[in-house]
Amino acid sequence: EPTGNTYSKSEFVTWLKEMYAIDFEELSFRETVSSFFRIAGKENIDVLDLFSGTGSISYEFASRGVKSLVAVESNVKHAAYIEKNFKELGFSQATIYKSDVFRYLDTCTKKFDVIFADPPYALENIEEIYHSVFRNNLLTDTSYLIIEHGESNDFSTFPHFVSMKRYGSVHFSIFDPTL
Repeated sequence: EPTGNTYSKSEFVTWLKEMYAIDFEELSFRETVSSFFRIAGKENIDVLDLFSGTGSISYEFASRGVKSLVAVESNVKHAAYIEKNFKELGFSQATIYKSDVFRYLDTCTKKFDVIFADPPYALENIEEIYHSVFRNNLLTDTSYLIIEHGESNDFSTFPHFVSMKRYGSVHFSIFDPTL
């Protein structure tokens, strides 16, 4: 069983296969992330979901029993849809902010265990997500920032970069504030 707060990919994959008969390669990224925290005993986490869209990642985390979840979405119709679903699904730990993500990040004072960002791939200043999170000190020492992006973005030279995972044409860059 992996120990401590940090798991290497190989530790995690081996552990999932041995302990839970879960094949990492067959899971979607979103299922993998939420399963990781559930299995690792980190259900009591605070999650920030940026560019929430219709809320799929928010629902996934909330259904896994996170302590709190903040979803940020600027599209009024999408935010209303997410809010309605939070209520209907009984996710009392989840809150939706109808706000520009960058404005939210610049005014936020709460620290999160996981920050997941799924911006539009055409967003010209996608790197600003990274800069805003670290400039505003929104992560704890055991946190992760995960940015979903297209192939044209490369975060590998950024400080705190851990790895980039590719699932078809979707890329996820993962950052650890302790690195």
